[in-house]
Amino acid sequence: MKIEGGMPSVCKGAIDMMSAFLLPALAKGPLSPMTLCDEQLHLCTSPVVKELDSDAFVQRVLASKPDFLKDNDYIDRLYAKIKADPNPRPMKRAV
Repeated sequence: MKIEGGMPSVCKGAIDMMSAFLLPALAKGPLSPMTLCDEQLHLCTSPVVKELDSDAFVQRVLASKPDFLKDNDYIDRLYAKIKADPNPRPMKRAV
């Protein structure tokens, strides 16, 4: 992968340093028995992994909101109201 010029010592060092954290995370996530069985090999029937549509989720959430939030432009309207206000608001700056 040409990491740091592809020097073997860099790759070995990176693997030595990260393997203690990376391997358990992989074993509990993408390489877990359930993930491999259900999602990769399609051999198991439970738990059923259902793919969700993000647009449908947003529409469902917005439908349960009060009317002033339903158009999903609440923040835009709030900023427009602040911009139209002739009295400037005090500002706080941080670095």
